[in-house]
Amino acid sequence: MTNQYESNLALGQTVKDIDTGLTGKVVCVAFWRYGCTRVGLQPIELDEHGNIREVVHLDEPQLVAIDEVADKPTKKAHGPRQDSRR
Repeated sequence: MTNQYESNLALGQTVKDIDTGLTGKVVCVAFWRYGCTRVGLQPIELDEHGNIREVVHLDEPQLVAIDEVADKPTKKAHGPRQDSRR
């Protein structure tokens, strides 16, 4: 088992959910223990009262990128950051 995880999506990238048509920005990428990659999506559209909608979490395979981001793919090494101060 490797300690490196990868996603085809990058933080800040605009994506669209192919099932619902929801469009938003990637604000979180989570790698689950048994291989599932979930993406936190901040919807671009406001709700009916003009408020920002809540972040939704979706499986990565059902999302398609709308724009390109220079720093993709998102990589995360397992464990704490090397520069963390404890």
